[in-house]
Amino acid sequence: FSYQSLLSAVAKDVLLVGAAGLGTLTVAIGVGSIGGSAAVTMLGHGRRRGALLLGITFVYGALLLAFAATDRFALALVVGAGLGAMAAMFDALQWVLLQVHVPDQMRGRVLGGWMWAIGFGWIGPIALGAIAQMAGVPWALATGGAAVVVLALAVTVAVPALRRA
Repeated sequence: FSYQSLLSAVAKDVLLVGAAGLGTLTVAIGVGSIGGSAAVTMLGHGRRRGALLLGITFVYGALLLAFAATDRFALALVVGAGLGAMAAMFDALQWVLLQVHVPDQMRGRVLGGWMWAIGFGWIGPIALGAIAQMAGVPWALATGGAAVVVLALAVTVAVPALRRA
């Protein structure tokens, strides 16, 4: 979700739409999130939630790469809505998988560890900001998107149990 820390720079320096465009872009992401939340309620009841999570992660990374590559506002709105949808779906499915697959006696410890890991979420915006400062906003976004795609592919190959979860 770290790409959101660069949205103001995207609006100002890449899309050239200023504050009003930033607001519209943020709304598009929010509308996508609502759609993604609705979609996950329909898709998330299947037996292959892990495979769905991996697919969503891959699509999220690909959309982030597309977001990095566009300088057209209308396209950025559509891609932003897709990013919002994938983020909402990812967030919901990760919690479902943790709740369903962690034994009752371990759930508190596992969720505590997960919350501890979430506490390191500030590292992403700092890293993207540093890349944006050195190479530009599109390159920072593309780096993040590429990292997500590579991670999704690596986990798909390395963790076959997740594909079956």
